[in-house]
Amino acid sequence: MSDEQGSLHGTVKWFNPQKGYGFIARENGPDVFVHHSAIVMEGYRTLQEGELVSYELQASDKGPIAVNVVRAESKQPDETEQPASNDTSGATEQAE
Repeated sequence: MSDEQGSLHGTVKWFNPQKGYGFIARENGPDVFVHHSAIVMEGYRTLQEGELVSYELQASDKGPIAVNVVRAESKQPDETEQPASNDTSGATEQAE
């Protein structure tokens, strides 16, 4: 088995936050196991189904696993992070 070096890319197939693990669908090859401890982020380490990630492969006794898992940069900000600056309550214009 050849070890793949460098950063690889894939899509989160599923991740169970209660159990703390899931699988990443690789661009080529079988799905890769990912444990929450291998996710690089602040706070609660979890992934969402369909999310793009980059990762490295590490050999284990049960086959390759994903390590140094990082979410791919999103093109659009998360809706929960957008400021509520479009609130026009109290500033109404009257048409005459």
